[in-house]
Amino acid sequence: MHTALIRIPKYLLCSLLCCCCITTMAQTNETVRDSSFVIADDVQDYYEGSYKNGEPYKGYFKVGDNEIYQINFYDKGKLIYQYSYDFLKYLQHTEDEAYSYNDKVLMDVKTSYKNGKVFNGRSYQEIKDGLLIKRWKNGELDGLLLDVFAKHYYNRMRFILKGDTLHISDFQEKDMHASIYFKEERVHAEVFKKDTVLMHQQFMSPNIALWPPKSSIMCMTLNGEARCTVVQNGGVTFQVPNLYTAFLQVVGAIEATNVTEIVTVLAQEMGNEEGLKRLFDGRGERQFIGFAETNAAGVIAKGILWSEENDKETYRIFRNGDVIENKTATLAEFQKIAKDYFSTLEEE
Repeated sequence: MHTALIRIPKYLLCSLLCCCCITTMAQTNETVRDSSFVIADDVQDYYEGSYKNGEPYKGYFKVGDNEIYQINFYDKGKLIYQYSYDFLKYLQHTEDEAYSYNDKVLMDVKTSYKNGKVFNGRSYQEIKDGLLIKRWKNGELDGLLLDVFAKHYYNRMRFILKGDTLHISDFQEKDMHASIYFKEERVHAEVFKKDTVLMHQQFMSPNIALWPPKSSIMCMTLNGEARCTVVQNGGVTFQVPNLYTAFLQVVGAIEATNVTEIVTVLAQEMGNEEGLKRLFDGRGERQFIGFAETNAAGVIAKGILWSEENDKETYRIFRNGDVIENKTATLAEFQKIAKDYFSTLEEE
């Protein structure tokens, strides 16, 4: 992945540093006044909010911190709207391109609430080294934005639902994107560079008679259940960025029956450090049970596979489409057998 040096516009930098050049705030016992921002569809010189019994009652109130914040609008004690700005938009544009208003931060993202919950718009959650943004439409989660911050580096991963497909893209690899969908009760994924399919990947059980043609197959157990990742690259030699292969493995490990369930799990797990560990370090115990490559007919041309049927544990080694070894072995014993098999391949 490429890193990028980001130029932060002056007006945003002032805001991030809580600079006096844009902020003048006066507070009384009942009222707060703020002139450090401008709301795009309600331009004022300053914005006021009044409290009642110590709680926001009417007007505008800043929430968050000095770096990333939102503006809540209350009416008679009820949260009606929240205004925010898209951090990525500011990083992508210079200060003369109308993304500020009189050197003030322009709040041009509007979120509406219904019964105290987000109905349309975005909700924000700060996480370690980043920000998790949930997108909502008519009260339903319809996508995620994962902003990652580091020194001299910024990236955004997008997970957007469109019908029965989950679209994944990111800020750094602008020509890359992926699609996740279900077909025949299996999770399928395609990775594109512009309009060219670099890789087709699906997740399936190993107990099938015929595999997809011209595929590479990696099989593991996850919490005792056998799962295989089947990859077809269509003859394209371009290497898929590690970021995409990592997220596709994460998606494949999620137990779900549709893409909406996948997004829901991602939203839950990405919101805390333990959840992120579960996503990327595994959602359970994994053990290797096989690797194989298939020919144009979907027959295993070479590889090694372990299986358990009727309480009998066996492994098979394939070469040139034939089974050249078929013996019994426990799963623990198979780990060493597989290691020796791959060492032999390296020597050939």
